[in-house]
Amino acid sequence: MGHSPNREDSLAADLLVDSICERYEAELRAGHFPTIAEYLADVPTAIHAKLTEELQKLHAAHQGPGTLAYVPTAEPVALESQYGPYTLVQPLGEGGMGEVWVARQEQPVRRTVALKLIRGGLDSDAVLLRFEQERQTLAHLDHPNIARVLDAGTTALGRPYFVMELIDGKRFNAYCDAAKLDMLARLRLFLDLCHAVQHAHQKGVIHRDLKPGNILVAEVDGRPIVKVIDFGVAKVLGGEGTDQLIATQAGSVVGTWEYMAPEQAGTTANDIDTRADVYSLGVILYELLTGLRPFDSQRLRQAPVDEAIRILREEDPPRPSTRLSQSTAASASVPSVQITQLRGDLDWVVMKCLEKDRSRRYESAASLAREVERYLANEPVEARPPSTAYWVRKFVRRNRVAVSVGTVVMLALAVGTAAIVWGYFEAKAATAQTKQSLAEVSFANDTIFGVFKDFDIRRVRQGSDPLEYVLAERLVAAANHLTPETIRDPATRVRLQLRMGLTLLSLDRPRDAIPLFQQALDTQKILYGEDHPDTWEATSNLAEAYREAGRSNEAFALYEDVHKKTEAKFGPDNAKSAITLSNLAAAYMAVGQPQTALPLYDQCLQWRTKNLGESDADTILSMNNLAACYVAVGQRLKSIPLYEQALALRTAKLGEDHADTLLSLNNLASTYEMVGRLDDALPLLEQALALHKTKLGPDHRQTLVCMGNLASVYRRKGRLPEAVALYEQTSNLQRARLGLTHPDTLLGINNLADIYRLTNQLDKAIPLFEEALTLQMKQLGAEHPDTLMTMNNFAFAYHTANAVEKAIPLYEQSLELRRKRNGNDHPETMASMGNLAVAYADAHRGEQAATLFAEFVKLKRTKVNANELPFAATLSQIGTYLLNARQYGAAEPYFRQSLAIREKLAADKWGTANACSQVGRSLAGQGRHAEAESFLVTGYEGLLKHRTKIPRTSANTVFETGVCLVELYEATQQYDKAQSLRGTIPHEIAPSPRDAK
Repeated sequence: MGHSPNREDSLAADLLVDSICERYEAELRAGHFPTIAEYLADVPTAIHAKLTEELQKLHAAHQGPGTLAYVPTAEPVALESQYGPYTLVQPLGEGGMGEVWVARQEQPVRRTVALKLIRGGLDSDAVLLRFEQERQTLAHLDHPNIARVLDAGTTALGRPYFVMELIDGKRFNAYCDAAKLDMLARLRLFLDLCHAVQHAHQKGVIHRDLKPGNILVAEVDGRPIVKVIDFGVAKVLGGEGTDQLIATQAGSVVGTWEYMAPEQAGTTANDIDTRADVYSLGVILYELLTGLRPFDSQRLRQAPVDEAIRILREEDPPRPSTRLSQSTAASASVPSVQITQLRGDLDWVVMKCLEKDRSRRYESAASLAREVERYLANEPVEARPPSTAYWVRKFVRRNRVAVSVGTVVMLALAVGTAAIVWGYFEAKAATAQTKQSLAEVSFANDTIFGVFKDFDIRRVRQGSDPLEYVLAERLVAAANHLTPETIRDPATRVRLQLRMGLTLLSLDRPRDAIPLFQQALDTQKILYGEDHPDTWEATSNLAEAYREAGRSNEAFALYEDVHKKTEAKFGPDNAKSAITLSNLAAAYMAVGQPQTALPLYDQCLQWRTKNLGESDADTILSMNNLAACYVAVGQRLKSIPLYEQALALRTAKLGEDHADTLLSLNNLASTYEMVGRLDDALPLLEQALALHKTKLGPDHRQTLVCMGNLASVYRRKGRLPEAVALYEQTSNLQRARLGLTHPDTLLGINNLADIYRLTNQLDKAIPLFEEALTLQMKQLGAEHPDTLMTMNNFAFAYHTANAVEKAIPLYEQSLELRRKRNGNDHPETMASMGNLAVAYADAHRGEQAATLFAEFVKLKRTKVNANELPFAATLSQIGTYLLNARQYGAAEPYFRQSLAIREKLAADKWGTANACSQVGRSLAGQGRHAEAESFLVTGYEGLLKHRTKIPRTSANTVFETGVCLVELYEATQQYDKAQSLRGTIPHEIAPSPRDAK
């Protein structure tokens, strides 16, 4: 007997819908597009209609370019009822790109089938190719536990479809629960699933989305039959169909979070093999045995993408027996399983499937099936508890930075201990000094091992300071005791100072490393002289610390000296010379001379590629360095292939979370942003930042660079509140972490000031620009690229604030210095030229503006296609500046050139009309009324005709042209025309971009 819902029932239903929509939207934001049917499966039928409506709205709101998922269109494509010999009966389900219908076939045989077709409006080439791949993939699979393809075809309207056997079954886990299968029965059914997956793998197909919703169980003659369905995101490995493989869209996640292998998570996770499906099978087995998933679904789906990836890649789920014993949320339909049944063999079988390191999983679905069979036969399973060495390796992976620091420290201890032992035996041989030497040995021993005194990693992790910070502080304290009075043997003291200095450098503490390197270098000069290779190495260490600390000029002098000496001793064709050459190029970069650094980096890369091979770590470093140099000299497109190659090689060689790999990832993403590939840059930078914070720490210099790059992408995509917050956070951390004189800090201040300018917070922007420029002039010099950028931005801030007379001297200085550094045709020089010309025009310095604009356009012609609309727009914009400066004669040729290009292209009708009116206005301003009238009339009529196409920011062109025409009629005594036109001019005036809030 039913009942009418009361207010509380309705409220509960609304809350349930809201809760489900929140989870659904979180998954959409993560780049995964689940089916609506999945979200309807476990909720009351009474809310299906309302929930479907809300989920479809969310689907539509999250449609993005290149997305393969279903998004309802504003005008749905009409659905044909007949597909070849098949008639659609009723909808059965929906997937990311297709929908499945129950269909009826009458000829040549009568049967009911499942028919899959592409959703209306999703018939792009990429989707069609993906759909065809699924059809071909299923056609090649022939296994009783995989849904069979019966037929395929294309309708009269060109819509492809394919026909499968209709499976009247339930989802895998739902069937097991409803049938109240015991644990052994579930395991036997799981074996059928493993065999089906193994068949697909043997055919070269990885499913990539194994989950209970894609596994149906139907009863045939009273026996349950497993059927694997939906190969829509499958990956084909070789063989037929490989050429049809569609690359995963950048920024999307293939699969379902709860069942996804760690290596499958993320936007660059393309290295997937059959063991990804083994992981998914492990999750399914986990859920079959406990009624729970390894990771909480709500936590995964509501977390930001980078956090969800971190969970999958770093956190270890509890063993099934532990999860079952601790949880009160296990489904009541899961059979009563004794925890002792899970503890032991089944725990280890499941956890072996869920290993983060895929090399430790079962090598295939068949191997997993054999393991389950061994369990069912009461035979020993192969899965065993991991060894101690394994747990150590896992600790290293989770704490890569801390452990690498510990390794370096332990190496220092090894060197120090060897020196101490040597000193001990020396002391035994020289009895007169025995007591003093043994005292030094004891002191050195206490000093070194004091770094780890009372050092509890767990307690440090719980504190507010990062582990690497605590280690660095202890090292600095220990290093202060390495003096000639405490350790008299100079060679031993130097070895310890160098080792501790290198450790501090690896901890991103260059300022603390400098005194250690300086003391070691002073001692080595006494021990070995200035021209010994050991002295040169110590000099290079000191130079590196100077460079990392932002003391670029001091670093440059040392690098230059070491390279000259090294090349003189070993010759240019030598590995040592290649190292010092690379260091010298880095020094030129640091002092703002990338043009000089470029041939050095190129020479170094060629030598290393030839002598060390492409995959050598030093060769990859040279690729990265040369790419960075190309960016610095304005040749960004040349840098991208090098960055892509370096990233691919480092990922393969070092893994995706190594610090060097992260550097390459950040560099590539940042360059994508510079060339306007924002949709490529954004997901890479978000992933890079999450990994940087996890692996290097939230305030590591490299992390802060990544934060600034991500903020820049947010800015360019119009996500200004996020950009402001991230720039503020970056700048504050740079001030605290690097100090106010570091180049990164000063660049961060400039970036923060500029986002304040962009968001009309000029009261905050101008003082910050002044602070940054003053410090950069002092620290880097007036000609450094960072200084010039800040100078230009500072001028633009004054310009934006309508203080153009304050802006002009800064623009002039910036242009003069950029011409000197880069030449006239460099993009930065041209930018300064354009900025200054506009400032002259706004200050009504018409002749100066006209001269500079003429030079600017002459250079611009050599850089762009002078017969396309963008160049016409540039000409029109320049003419407008001169028009506003009352330089009518100077403006006329720009408007005429713009009009000629537009008329030739016969495009952009309103723009052509506007260019025509602009010619008329420039002629009218010169008093050439007879010539001006025809241009103004034609332009005005064209603007009225195409008025609906005029952008809102240009809406005032109709009004301005009409007013100019009225003034011309009055000036030529055509009063009737003036009176007639005056009352009809549209008075829509768009706000100036500069005045817009």
